[in-house]
Amino acid sequence: MLAVCSGNEKAPKAPGKRKRRYFTCDKKRKNRTLKVNPLDASTLETIYYTTDGKIRSADHDIDNDIDVKLNLNQDTEAVTLSQNRKAVLDEIQAQLSSQDGDLLQDCIEQLHIWESETDPKTPYIGIGIWWLKEQIGRLSGWI
Repeated sequence: MLAVCSGNEKAPKAPGKRKRRYFTCDKKRKNRTLKVNPLDASTLETIYYTTDGKIRSADHDIDNDIDVKLNLNQDTEAVTLSQNRKAVLDEIQAQLSSQDGDLLQDCIEQLHIWESETDPKTPYIGIGIWWLKEQIGRLSGWI
C-alpha cells in the first residue's frame, strides 16, 4: 500500500470539488491498471523531465499513465503540477549558478542532500534530483 495525495479534488480556499478533468494521481486514475510502479526501479528509470516541468517516460505505456491516467502534465490554472516542477528546477539552477564554487561538486552535494531526505520530502524533489544527475553526468563526461 502506498500513500497518495488528494488528487487535486478540492480547490484551495473554495467550496466544493473540482471537475473530474482537473483530478490528478489516483483520484484521476480510479482503479485503472498502471504500468508505472513506484516500487519497481525499472519503471522509474524510464522517467525524465522537460525544462518546462513536464514529466515524461521513454516507455509509451508509462508516458500514457503519466499524461492520461494520472493527469500529471495538464497545465491550467486548476492544475499547476508542471508549473510547480518548473519552479523547483528554476530555483536549483539559479542557486547553483549564483555560487562561485566547483559546479560538479555543488551538484553532487545538493544531490546527496535531496537523496538523503526522509519524509516529509521537499515538494517536487524528483525534477531536482533528475536534473542534478543529468548535470553530474555531463560535467563528469558520462553523458
